[in-house]
Amino acid sequence: MNIFRKIKIFNKVNKIVKEIKAYFGKTHIDKEMKEIISDLKADFERLIQKAPELKEAYLFLKDLIK
Repeated sequence: MNIFRKIKIFNKVNKIVKEIKAYFGKTHIDKEMKEIISDLKADFERLIQKAPELKEAYLFLKDLIK
């Protein structure tokens, strides 16, 4: 995958994360939401095992979500 495609994907994911953060800023997080977020984290970690070049993007997203 070339660098421009990686940047395009990263920018899309970054936009989505910002929208999610804004949503969670206005919404109560219940037990089910916490489980979904935990599952997403586990899925991203599995993805990194398969595609280690995505680790930097994942760490950036993880910091954004915190």
